[in-house]
Amino acid sequence: MTQPAKSQTREPTSELSPFELSRVYAKGWLAGMNCDNGISARTIHDKAEALNPYTVPMERARWMQGFAGAVHRKFGIAAESNNP
Repeated sequence: MTQPAKSQTREPTSELSPFELSRVYAKGWLAGMNCDNGISARTIHDKAEALNPYTVPMERARWMQGFAGAVHRKFGIAAESNNP
């Protein structure tokens, strides 16, 4: 009896060092600081999704943290939660 083949599709994992992840955060921060004044709590997430160049979930999340932190610092606003 043979076992079914395991799925070959895995979520990519980051192979970056903590220092490299800090640089990813910094790139997100820079992008957030370069945002124009038209950004709002409702548009932060969409803007960040459009600008985020990373595809690996850990790197993508780290960039988003930097972006959100910069927008909060610059404009005093935070992204609205998607949870009701």
